[in-house]
Amino acid sequence: MKMKKILTFSFAIVVLLTVTKCKKPDNVVYDVLGSAADNQGAVLRTLDRVSTIFNKFDTSSVFEVVIEEQDIEYGDLLDKVNVYVSFIDKNNNGANSVGEQLLTTIPKSDFTQSPNDLPMTTFSTTFADAINLLGLQPTDY
Repeated sequence: MKMKKILTFSFAIVVLLTVTKCKKPDNVVYDVLGSAADNQGAVLRTLDRVSTIFNKFDTSSVFEVVIEEQDIEYGDLLDKVNVYVSFIDKNNNGANSVGEQLLTTIPKSDFTQSPNDLPMTTFSTTFADAINLLGLQPTDY
């Protein structure tokens, strides 16, 4: 009788572990990737915010982040990442706002393998690059 209880308990533990192990991870990324009808969607994850604030008094100030790309094929769908910049004027009722402009394209060849076995890269740009592309003058911001 004691052996039967041990076997029943062991079986219950194995079933519980199996059910737990097979459960889909509860991460938003899997919802995003799972909803892509053509399986071409991807998620960019910020791994490190090296410098994320431009100083409007220093055009050499840098925006720099380390990003990781994840898609349904664990990075195999990555071709390039287009980086856009825009400006929303909150001081002059939007008079100097500028819509999205393509700042640069990061090719797949610029990506290395992250600790998560996904493509990662470091992206950086200066405030001067952004304002020049947007055609802004110091009085505009």
